[in-house]
Amino acid sequence: MEMSTRDYQEKRSFIRMKLECPALISLPGEDRDSLCSNLSGGGMLLVLDEPIEVGSEHVVCIKSHFGHGPMLTAKTRVIRSEIHNKKCHAGLSILELLEHC
Repeated sequence: MEMSTRDYQEKRSFIRMKLECPALISLPGEDRDSLCSNLSGGGMLLVLDEPIEVGSEHVVCIKSHFGHGPMLTAKTRVIRSEIHNKKCHAGLSILELLEHC
């Protein structure tokens, strides 16, 4: 099926999965806790207490709820950052999957 004949929700290159997993994002000089709200093969949505800069690059480790090692570690780039209900909702594009934090 061509992309143009798909319903709007199916036009993405990757399926988006809803998550509520803890994540750690590496910022200059600090690591910050966040929440991974959704994840796809191309990116993720993080919810943070403070805003992060669009265009900046960070390593993100999505953690397991069960205390295991990182479920996913990736080099990312912030493509959007918006404030909703006093929280930063940041859309990040996955640039590269990494072995570990």
